[in-house]
Amino acid sequence: MGNRDTKPQGGGSSSPEREQEAQGKGNSILSKLRRRSTAAELYGEAGPGPSDVGQRLRALKLPRKSVGLRFSEANIRRYYELNLRLLGRGTFGIVLTGRHRALGTDFAVKVVQKTKYKSVDTKAMFYREVDCLRTLNHRHIVRYYDFFEDANYCYAILELCRGGDFLARLKNMSVVTEAHAVKYVKQMLSAIQHCHEKGIMHRDLKADNFLFLADDDKSPLILIDFGLASRFVLGTRQNVICGSPRYIAPEVYQHDYDERCDLWSLGVIVYAMLYGTHPFGVDARSTFHDIRAQAFVQGLLQHDPEKRLSVAQAMRHPWLLAPRAELEAYEIHPEIRFLAHKTAAEGRLPPTDDGVRKQLEELTHLQTVTSERVRESQDGIDLEGKSYFATRHLR
Repeated sequence: MGNRDTKPQGGGSSSPEREQEAQGKGNSILSKLRRRSTAAELYGEAGPGPSDVGQRLRALKLPRKSVGLRFSEANIRRYYELNLRLLGRGTFGIVLTGRHRALGTDFAVKVVQKTKYKSVDTKAMFYREVDCLRTLNHRHIVRYYDFFEDANYCYAILELCRGGDFLARLKNMSVVTEAHAVKYVKQMLSAIQHCHEKGIMHRDLKADNFLFLADDDKSPLILIDFGLASRFVLGTRQNVICGSPRYIAPEVYQHDYDERCDLWSLGVIVYAMLYGTHPFGVDARSTFHDIRAQAFVQGLLQHDPEKRLSVAQAMRHPWLLAPRAELEAYEIHPEIRFLAHKTAAEGRLPPTDDGVRKQLEELTHLQTVTSERVRESQDGIDLEGKSYFATRHLR
């Protein structure tokens, strides 16, 4: 979507009614968010008319993040034509395109079935996701516009990114250099920094969760999918295991982590971007063209979060500040084109311990072996000071 300022509000009033408190889990979030005027207050009992809706919407001039939650009294199909095109399918829902009937503008519509999984409260998760998205307003983070809910589904109206996913773009480029990598890493870091400044950790950073806004070379990179995101208070710890296995930081599996887990995940993304493979697989490489790139990745992939690069340190790293001419001398490994095919099928762990142990056994970073074997083996294996190694070293 080229214009990031479109505001598809379906309602708004100078004196909105307070909705009745919802029952069940998620009420703590709902109590903060659940204010909304009814559709009748905006459009009258006859509903929206085709001639004046656009004018009414534009006349509201509400800041994007001031829009509250709209519930079942305003049916989403009254405002949007859905099912135009399936954009994606995830663990807990799907993403469709939706066209605003009055504005004629396309948006992404994330749809989650509230009762699909007995072991996971998808409704509460979706409320948390919306709560996080409403807090964020950044050039490199997907924009949230509105929310609907009916008896069976929750819907979030989001910015539509037309430029395709990150790895697919790299795959289709004739030449990809470290200058491209630095450009994109800066944008990723900028998004992460904004999240952390707003007290939100993403907890599912991976290459698949970065899209391009438009299909052109100057398009910004956009961070999406806050389904596992969580609010945090600086200095506090969290203990719920979740994320995509190849990208999860070691401390997450110890049930003791903070927002720095996002920096580990970024390190995996950067390594994969530079070499077309994940750092912990059997084909992982141990050499870098540029020592600055090596130091940057190693700084992010530190097992000890206290030694890991912070967002501020990463943004000031010499690799990201190197002259463009020097970075253009290094071409990214051609296997990045193969990686684009592999990552799409990777799943993620929901915030629950069900089945986690089985998946942990298949992981390939430090936490897949017992601490005793790590102590016995690390001195002889971690020759380059990377603080990680592949499971092939233990065979």
